[in-house]
Amino acid sequence: MEMSKASQDLVATLCDRFPATFSLKRPQPLKVGVGNEIAKMLDINPRAVGLALGFYCNRSAYLSACKEGATRVDLSGNSAGTVTERDAAHAEKLLEERWAIWRTKRGATLAPQVEAKRREGLMQARAEHEAQQLRQAEVARNTLRRQPREATVTRTKPPVVVRVSRPRLFLGRKLPPR
Repeated sequence: MEMSKASQDLVATLCDRFPATFSLKRPQPLKVGVGNEIAKMLDINPRAVGLALGFYCNRSAYLSACKEGATRVDLSGNSAGTVTERDAAHAEKLLEERWAIWRTKRGATLAPQVEAKRREGLMQARAEHEAQQLRQAEVARNTLRRQPREATVTRTKPPVVVRVSRPRLFLGRKLPPR
């Protein structure tokens, strides 16, 4: 549901005039009948106040604050009763309905995306596995090609003579003589 411009303005006015009671970030459960007090105090149509409070009190943050035994506040921010078990159950029911709707919508819109990502992930995993196998095969070929070098060091009086020999890899063809 969209909040009308008049209701938005009234909620903003309430947050400015009564900061101890109204907060968009950290709402507190309101005293029962606070709408009539606001209408009389600000000399506003009670229906407009009711609409604005309806939007304010149906927000998920407000409903989450309405736990059983939570303190209700009046316009001054003072304690004015507690949330009853019935009110808390009603708030919990509304939140559960919203979560169910949200999950349904999210599931319907995300199912094709999730399936595509799953396929993409499988394809990527398969490609990574094949690349790893190719790297392992390349390492194996390179170890066959490059045998460890043998070094023969003959020490006589300086200079030191070092001879390095590497065995040749037979590739099935005859190599030309040196």
